[in-house]
Amino acid sequence: MAVLSQLRVEADLLEKGYEVFPSLSLNCSCSLMIFKQGRSFRIEVRTGRENPKAQFIFSRQRLDQVDVVAVVLPKRIVYLWRDQVQTGKSWWPATLPPTTKAPI
Repeated sequence: MAVLSQLRVEADLLEKGYEVFPSLSLNCSCSLMIFKQGRSFRIEVRTGRENPKAQFIFSRQRLDQVDVVAVVLPKRIVYLWRDQVQTGKSWWPATLPPTTKAPI
């Protein structure tokens, strides 16, 4: 499932005009590096689900070295700034505040 999630994110970002560079090693600090208009971001891809309260549930481990977390849900992809994610907890819900501008 993780490989399919990463491929979905890569395709989505390519469609949005980003240069996408996937990691080739399991020991990398992020899943992808992306570039657009002189800006770069480190992205970690996570497969998740959404509960009835519109909260995203996904693994929060090892997110301290990334800029953006891409949460792949069954019907969409949600991009969250790392600061929006409570790290250190495994499978903890996060709600995207309606006034927060998505990073991607």
